[in-house]
Amino acid sequence: MAILLDVRVPHALGGAAARRLIDARMSDIEAALPPFVRDARGEWHDDVFAFGMTAFREQISGTISILETGIRVEATLPALAAPFERTIADAIRVHLETLISPRKPA
Repeated sequence: MAILLDVRVPHALGGAAARRLIDARMSDIEAALPPFVRDARGEWHDDVFAFGMTAFREQISGTISILETGIRVEATLPALAAPFERTIADAIRVHLETLISPRKPA
């Protein structure tokens, strides 16, 4: 049975600013994918990024929704990911928090 993952990260950026930030940092998101992820793809539909990928020959699909006060990631994971559900959710949460936080000058 598939696992439904739902991760929410609050922000105070406003919806439009959060969308611009996530869109600008999409390459950071792609770079953070583990090496066993293949065929990552996605596209924006208004403020929702629909994505799909393959990991260990299993399909993963979901959305990243940009809300006025938060970002929500919903994904359908294969059953074999059940033991790692919390680890995956925590990694997504930490990565999103990092993406939406202000970058420090180098």
